[in-house]
Amino acid sequence: METTTLTFYGGVNEIGGNKILLKDGKAKVFFDFGQSFTMGINFFTSSLGPRWLCGLKDYFEFGLMPKIKGLYSEKQLMYNDLSYSKPNFDAVFLSHAHFDHTAHICFIDEKIPVFCGSGTKLFLESMEETTLRMVTADDVHTNQSGLVMDLDFYQFGELIDIKPDKGSHFIHSMSEPFSEEDIEDRVMHNWLNHFKIKFHQLHASGHMNGQELMEMVERINPKKVFPVHTENPAFFKKTKKKTVVIEKGKTYTL
Repeated sequence: METTTLTFYGGVNEIGGNKILLKDGKAKVFFDFGQSFTMGINFFTSSLGPRWLCGLKDYFEFGLMPKIKGLYSEKQLMYNDLSYSKPNFDAVFLSHAHFDHTAHICFIDEKIPVFCGSGTKLFLESMEETTLRMVTADDVHTNQSGLVMDLDFYQFGELIDIKPDKGSHFIHSMSEPFSEEDIEDRVMHNWLNHFKIKFHQLHASGHMNGQELMEMVERINPKKVFPVHTENPAFFKKTKKKTVVIEKGKTYTL
C-alpha cells in the first residue's frame, strides 16, 4: 500500500528556510525552498558569505543544504562531489515571495516546474528584472516621482548621488528599535533629516499571534500538527491535537 509522507529539510527549530518534501505515491513535490534567517550563522557574517561563483559547494561544506540527487541544476553542482542527475521531483510550490520561503529556488533544476500565486510571480519577476538590469543613481533621480525604491540601511550612501526630492517618503518596514541607544536607528534618522525625507514606521510581519494560531489549528481540526517556521515548536503542544516535534531530514508518515 502506497503511503503519504513528509520530510522536513528546513524550517525545523528555526524561522524560515522552509523546505518540506511531500511524497504521495509516485508524486514528489516540495513546499517552499527558502533560506532561514540564521542560516550559516556559525560560519558566515554580513561581510563573509557563500561564494556565489561556487554554486552549492560552500553550502554543502557546512551542511546548510540537503544533498539530494535529482533536485539541483547541473550548473550549481559544477564544483561539488554530488553528481548531476536528471530531475527526480515533480514540482516546487511557493507559499509567498519572502526570501525565507523562496531564496534557494535559484539552485533548483530549471526543468522542475515552480508554482506560485500571481502576486508572488510578479514580485519574483520584478526582483529578477531589477537584478539583471543596471539601474543608476541618475535613473532614479530623473524618474523618482514614479518610482518605489528598496533601499537598505547599508546602501544609504546612494542617497548622495540620487539627490532625493525634499519631502520624499521613506517607509521603514522593519521592527522598531529595541532601545533608544540603537546607533543604527539614530544614524538612519540623521540621514533622512539631512535630505529632508519624511519617515514612516509601517511594519507588519504577516504572521498570526499565538492565540490566532491555536484558533486556526482547532478550526482546521487536523489529525497531526507538524510545527515549522518556529524556534518554539513545543508551543503547539498547547493544542489538543497530536503535535509532532519534528527533526530535520526525518520522514514522517501521515
